[in-house]
Amino acid sequence: MKPARDHYAWTEDEQAMLRALLDDAVGYSEIGRRMGRTTISVANYVYRQIGPKTRRRGWTTRELAEARKLRDEGMTYAEIGKRLGRTHSTVYEALNRG
Repeated sequence: MKPARDHYAWTEDEQAMLRALLDDAVGYSEIGRRMGRTTISVANYVYRQIGPKTRRRGWTTRELAEARKLRDEGMTYAEIGKRLGRTHSTVYEALNRG
């Protein structure tokens, strides 16, 4: 894993890699890990430079089943989020929808 790079301009190569990862529905945490950026750096860049509509991605049936299984096994929302590349609040919301 690369050390986190905050407060540095995004290179053209990084921008292209970010867009490719977003197209593959990779979460911000995982993108940050792969690119050596913090999750917040990725989220801020996406929101400011690409647009907020790109931020959201739906849950696949398989992801929801995995999240439910992990929760039943006693994992916290934060632990599940790390495993699935989601935030703890996103996991909470997905598992507690009515």
